[in-house]
Amino acid sequence: MDKVISLKAKYNFRDVAYSLVGEITSKGRDFTQHACLYCESSDAFTVYKDSCFCFSCEKHGDVIDLLAYKNNQTVGDFLRGNDCEISAEEVRKLREENEDRERKRSEIAARKHENALKRLYETKAWILYHKNLDTVPAARQLWENRGVPHEWQNIWHLGYNPSAKYGTKSGVMTTASMTIPFYNRRGEVKYVQNRLLGTIDGSRYRPEIKGLEAIPFFCDIELGDEESRMTIIIEGAIKSMVTHITYNDASVQTVGAYNKAALITLVRKMKNQNVLVVPDPDSIANVKLVAKESGARVLVLPEKLDDMIVDYNLDTSWLRYAIKQARIV
Repeated sequence: MDKVISLKAKYNFRDVAYSLVGEITSKGRDFTQHACLYCESSDAFTVYKDSCFCFSCEKHGDVIDLLAYKNNQTVGDFLRGNDCEISAEEVRKLREENEDRERKRSEIAARKHENALKRLYETKAWILYHKNLDTVPAARQLWENRGVPHEWQNIWHLGYNPSAKYGTKSGVMTTASMTIPFYNRRGEVKYVQNRLLGTIDGSRYRPEIKGLEAIPFFCDIELGDEESRMTIIIEGAIKSMVTHITYNDASVQTVGAYNKAALITLVRKMKNQNVLVVPDPDSIANVKLVAKESGARVLVLPEKLDDMIVDYNLDTSWLRYAIKQARIV
């Protein structure tokens, strides 16, 4: 067992983890989250100081597990290759210790999420922010300028928050934000996002309450999967809104993924279905690879779709024609 402890001490856990998981999708004070190595769920694989845990598939491990994964070996083979032969009983004990540690972390995270959701429903913040659209001068115009007309602002209960908080190296700052409630398919608000305006450090998005789990933005929560003749997947809730409004077809679902990893996960989950993916210009190559695996079509554009629609005043005919030309990769 001492040899295993010495082997672990040679490596920085986070350095090993980051070499495998890549892009950070979200982070907290003492953890970062990524697309999972094992189940590919976005924003679920959590890297702590000395261990990792996926809240989707519940896989977990320490630096030995990740090094074995990296070398395409079993844990036993990796240890033997590093002169760390240990008994089956010692392996079992290590496993039980890891499982107990990660189970406790999972329980803590679940309680935090439950408490955050409770606070959200107690404050009903998204309702208050929506009312601000009619009491704060120019608040509705902010949404109009982004390509979301008055009637759609009401349908989605979009809003305006005059005092959204965000953290910087200099401390907590306050700025105005455009607010977006995210609904599940049962019509329940599960997440509220602040699109920050005029931040000093370039920050753009913050959850209304920490601890809430980000979910996709479904433009039509009443449209069932079996009723939808096509699903458009795009990165970002506001992009999905502008796309949905412009395409203007009640039989088409538009889904906004909250980041690039989430978009890739959604595409994989809808393998061999009628899916059209619209990646941002900086993620075209990665999205094409996933789309090829999933049989999805990809609409490649030189700019972000919502910016093109708003800046060039593009209409329904243009968007429908562009999407019609998109092909399976």
